[in-house]
Amino acid sequence: AGDAVATYLRRALEEPPPPGRRADVLLDLGSAECQFDPPAAVAHLREALAGSIAVERRFQATMLLAGVLGHLGRVSEAADVVEEQFGALAARPDLRGATEAALANITRIDPTTRRRADAAIARMRARVDEGDRDPPVLGAVAAELGMAGEPADTMSDLAEGAVLGMAPTA
Repeated sequence: AGDAVATYLRRALEEPPPPGRRADVLLDLGSAECQFDPPAAVAHLREALAGSIAVERRFQATMLLAGVLGHLGRVSEAADVVEEQFGALAARPDLRGATEAALANITRIDPTTRRRADAAIARMRARVDEGDRDPPVLGAVAAELGMAGEPADTMSDLAEGAVLGMAPTA
């Protein structure tokens, strides 16, 4: 019922919400619109990221916006979004791996953007070599190994660690 949720959230924006809550309402609206109106979701998620928003919510908006842009074939813009948020998310090492993995995964779609993730991929590979077991990092590195034709046993061990380490969601 994303369209019903969006109707109520649009109304909440018209009220308007307190200034400190506007970005959160925009994020919730963009999240709902992802299901049925991707262009509107892009606009609202961009606006949410332009506002003052908690780091966890900024991460959520970044991942949603990059995903929607990727699905729309706007890979370069998706990579831009992730790269633009690196600084804002830097204070949270627990989000670093997922953010770098998102950049690697989104640029993998379009060869013209692929090199933009080189530094992030190198950092993730080094962390895995040092024992990092962050599931998004393991998954991204496993995909990189597979694309590079590396031995299947190493790749499958990392991929298995990624899958087993992920929290199940709907």
